[in-house]
Amino acid sequence: MVERRRWSRRQVIWTARLVIGEGRVIAAKAMDASRHGLRLCLDADAHASTTIRHGESCAVEIHVPDSEARFFRQGEVRHVGEHGVGLAIAEPLPAPLVPSPTAAVSDTTAASPSPSDHHMPSVIFRLRSLALALRRR
Repeated sequence: MVERRRWSRRQVIWTARLVIGEGRVIAAKAMDASRHGLRLCLDADAHASTTIRHGESCAVEIHVPDSEARFFRQGEVRHVGEHGVGLAIAEPLPAPLVPSPTAAVSDTTAASPSPSDHHMPSVIFRLRSLALALRRR
C-alpha cells in the first residue's frame, strides 16, 4: 500500500474537545498527530460519529498532558471510521509537540506551547460551551 500522508504521524494521548456544526462539543482523545493532522477517538458517545460528516469544518481544543497548556486549531473532517475521526489542520500543530521529520533533536527544547499563546480562543470556546449548556436547559 502506498503511503499518502504528507507528514509523519506520532502516537500521542491528549485530551481533546471537538466542536462541530453549530457548536456541538464532543469529548475526545487525540491518538496520533502530525504537523497538519490529528486522529481523534470519541469518548463513549456512540452517536457522535454519525453526526460528523466528511468535509465538515470543525474546531479542536487540545490539552497538553502534565501541563496547563492547551492549543486551539480550526480543521476539516477528512475521515470518519471505526478507528476515529481524522482531521486536516491548516495551521501547524506546535513544533515541540509534533516535530517535523527534518527538525534536529536540539530544536525541540520547549516541552509545550505557552499557556497564554492561545488564551483568547480558549476563553471563547468556554463561553460558547457555557452558552450551549444554558440553551439546552
